[in-house]
Amino acid sequence: MWHADPGQRFRGFWKSSEDHESETDLTLDLHRSNRWSLGSAACPTALSILPVAPEAVLPTPEDDFQRDSEWHFSCPQSHEANGSGTFGVNLVVSHLSSEANAVVIELILSVQTSLLDSEPTLDFQLRSDVPVTARANNAIHTAVIGSQRWSILLGPHDAPFTSNHSTSHDLRLRLFGEFMEKGVIRKARPWLVVQSTGDTATDLDEILQRLTESPLPLTA
Repeated sequence: MWHADPGQRFRGFWKSSEDHESETDLTLDLHRSNRWSLGSAACPTALSILPVAPEAVLPTPEDDFQRDSEWHFSCPQSHEANGSGTFGVNLVVSHLSSEANAVVIELILSVQTSLLDSEPTLDFQLRSDVPVTARANNAIHTAVIGSQRWSILLGPHDAPFTSNHSTSHDLRLRLFGEFMEKGVIRKARPWLVVQSTGDTATDLDEILQRLTESPLPLTA
């Protein structure tokens, strides 16, 4: 289940199936203009979502609602006098599963702008304690943060259009390109797999195959 805490962060907590005793506790912070973050109790700010263009800022959520395991956020483009808002984002965060040693989260992002042109580029960043890995034709990227292993999985709709700007201990994937015209809507659907480093590594290829075959939710 998801809920908002007094600090304007959003938290999700689930128990896995009755056969397992693992629990999932995630925190999502969308209230900073220069960085959104998603983390766990063990790694509170593991994943950062960052605007790339120098003048770009991340929009603030103005509306949200829950549907089953999904939390939908509407973050419209700002039209303040300083003109700092260059694009808006609709975000859906879904808890897909909690197994014995892996939690799977889906992020669906839709970006659009009312400007004649905009640069909606976003970086997904994970700072790793060990060298990051990338394989499967840019589809599987993994970092180790404290006691957890975080992986970003990209389907065939995203992997060819996502550039890898990672360095040795800094996993950084760039989404949405560098230019978008008014009226265009771009979507990305990355998945996150979170595992304990003390558990046997989950077969990420099998998870990616299963996720790739799943249809895009109609409400996204």
